[in-house]
Parts: sequence; structure tokens; C-alpha cells
Amino acid sequence: MLTIEHEAVIRLFQERPDLAAGLLARSLDVQLPEFDYAAVESADLTEVTPASRQADSVIVFRRKRPGADPEPVVAVIVEVQRGRDPGKLWSWPMYQVPVITDPRQAADDIELAMLSVIHHATTPQGPDILNALFAALHNLDRDQGGMYAEMVRAALPREIWDHLVRHMKTESYEYLSDWARENIAKGQTEGKTDAILTVLAARGIEVPDELNDKIRKCRDLDRLDAWIRAAATVQSADALLDDDL
Repeated sequence: MLTIEHEAVIRLFQERPDLAAGLLARSLDVQLPEFDYAAVESADLTEVTPASRQADSVIVFRRKRPGADPEPVVAVIVEVQRGRDPGKLWSWPMYQVPVITDPRQAADDIELAMLSVIHHATTPQGPDILNALFAALHNLDRDQGGMYAEMVRAALPREIWDHLVRHMKTESYEYLSDWARENIAKGQTEGKTDAILTVLAARGIEVPDELNDKIRKCRDLDRLDAWIRAAATVQSADALLDDDL
């Protein structure tokens, strides 16, 4: 079942598609062809044969051409793997996300620094990585910085996030506290409602406008969690709100 943590990482690539290029070049030493821009495309990888495959996200890099449509030069499939799975050793290449503890390096590539926090949160360097990220977020517009901070928080299990926060430097913690008082409660509900609607959309279940509004107006975190779990199995959007869920 899709989780908020899973969806937060996918959203990171959707917010900045060319992050995939930087990650491939820096971590795997894969040099992509020259391109002008990157965009998120359909993640449906179903073949003509009955096998159905859905990627977490698909990013296509295109090169502009005079007098013609942009030419696709390479496509990158993004799959979120948040734990070790021996069964995937032969189906996915090994990948690495760099450890970023230098605030200047984090500022140079905020999105990669966010991935560094998410991927290495449980290592001894976790607090240092988070401190580097928050030092970099100081230089961003407050709304954008708050959004990025919330995306990282949503991508981590609560106990891991709480552990990192306890080991943050004073100045980073003060920034987080100021932002949190205004935004964490709002961000939690928005993140959960986005997850619900994303899961339903991925399953091809249409959500009427009235029901969409009702989900987005809900501020009960426990109820939203129940709807996230139900979204993976219900047969219709209306069934999501049944009292027995």
C-alpha cells in the first residue's frame, strides 16, 4: 500500500523533475544526453501482454528542435525503495544518495539534500544532514522553505523525525519551531489528503468535486489515516466515507 512517506519522495521528483539527472550523474556516474528540459510523464508501463506495471514516476528529458516538436532523448523511471528487499537485487541496479552535511553543498542542490536526509536519516550522520538542510532552507522564501521542510517530515516515520529534531542545532531548531507553529498542522492534513486522492487516482477511481472538498476540509488526522488505508482497497470514492471504515 502506498504511504505518505512513499508519496512524499515521489512528490519531490515531481516538483523538480531534473533532480533525476543530477542524482544519476553524481551518484551513479551516468551521463545523460544533452537536453533542454525535463517533465513528468505517464507512469503506466503496462505492456500489450496482460502484465501490468506502474512506476512511481516517469521523467522524460527532451531536446528542442527548430520547427518540430521537442525530441525525447532519454526517460528515467523513478521507483522509491525505502528498505532492503533481497528479492529486488536482480531487478533493480544498486543506487546511492550522497551524504550531505555541508550547508553550502545543501544550498547548491536543495532537493538532493532533502533526499540525503530521507535516505540517511537513521545513520549517525542523520542529524548533521538535517542541520545542513535547514541551514540551506534559511536562504529560501519562507513558504518554499516550509513546503520543503514539510515534505522531508512527511517522508520520514514520526519516531525517526522526532529523533533528528532532538539532535538539531539550536538555530535550526528555532527555525523549525517558528515554521512549525504556523504550518505543521496544516501541512499534515494537506499531506494526508494529497495521499488519499493520489492513491484513488492511481487506482482509476474518480472523486466527485463534492467528495473532494469534504476530504480536503477534514482536519481529523486519525480519520485521514483511516481513509488513506481504505483508499487502497475501496471500489468507489463514496465507499471511502462509509462509517465502518
